Amino acid sequence: MIDFDAMEDEVADYLMDLKECCQELQSCQTLHLIISYILEIGNFLRQEKSDGFEIMFLSKVADIKDTVKKQTMVHHIATMMHEHHPAQGGPPQGDRTHAQDRSYLVRRGGGDDGKDG
Repeated sequence: MIDFDAMEDEVADYLMDLKECCQELQSCQTLHLIISYILEIGNFLRQEKSDGFEIMFLSKVADIKDTVKKQTMVHHIATMMHEHHPAQGGPPQGDRTHAQDRSYLVRRGGGDDGKDG
């Protein structure tokens, strides 16, 4: 015999975990800063203003390297976070964008221009 109450409890537990995870993602300032840096760098490299990108682009972030020291975009974002938001503080002051500070980033291997959305 199927125990529907037990199944309902199990599903409810998973849904509560999912809800808590979504709430944490929505309120995570560090994640918001990282995503904004990725968008800003992408806009700078593509020389256009986009309001967002497809989530699949995140899997490509580790492949984007600069032309000088061959360091990844992840490295540069971590550096910018450390320099500008050591305690996830307010946005840095000044006229230059973070992407302009890292203007030598290019897509490693060519071919894909990162235009995912």
